[in-house]
Amino acid sequence: MQMCWRHIIVNTKSTWLHGDPRGFRNRDHRIHSSGDYKNPPPPTEHAGLFNWMNERAGPPEFMEDSWLPLILDAYKARLTKEGFCVVAISAGKAHAHSLTLLPDEPSTVKLIVGRCKRNMCEAIKKFHTGPLWAGGGEYKRVTTLSHFVNVINYIAKQDKSFVWADEDARRDPVRRFAPDPA
Repeated sequence: MQMCWRHIIVNTKSTWLHGDPRGFRNRDHRIHSSGDYKNPPPPTEHAGLFNWMNERAGPPEFMEDSWLPLILDAYKARLTKEGFCVVAISAGKAHAHSLTLLPDEPSTVKLIVGRCKRNMCEAIKKFHTGPLWAGGGEYKRVTTLSHFVNVINYIAKQDKSFVWADEDARRDPVRRFAPDPA
């Protein structure tokens, strides 16, 4: 099975909707946003779409600070249990990131991430019941060493998040980035 590094980003329910003033990406770019979170689009660009989504999405779900270590541990445990190499994970109030070596098939990645989301919900079930995670996520392919290093550093520096990073991978990214990491 062909494997590749992926920067996985999953959001909690209703925290980043289509039409969001911070910018957004629609599947296959069917709806184009002229901005992103670093360079937001004009505030009115998709205001109608955002209002429409907001009315239907329900209230946003945010994670409590006390849940973040449980979420991170459950995320890492599920990936490790399935035999995948993980080099960085963060869990914040509205999203989680990971840099993980996963199969190069997006539909398989979606199933794996779904199992991780279930495991994370199971870890906090005594504090929270009901839906927590938004559907899908972003499964960005990491193809170069410089991108790999940037993602590790990005995840490791998540503000107001609970973070774990493989220090060996940070010190020697060339060895870890190799196709068959040890």
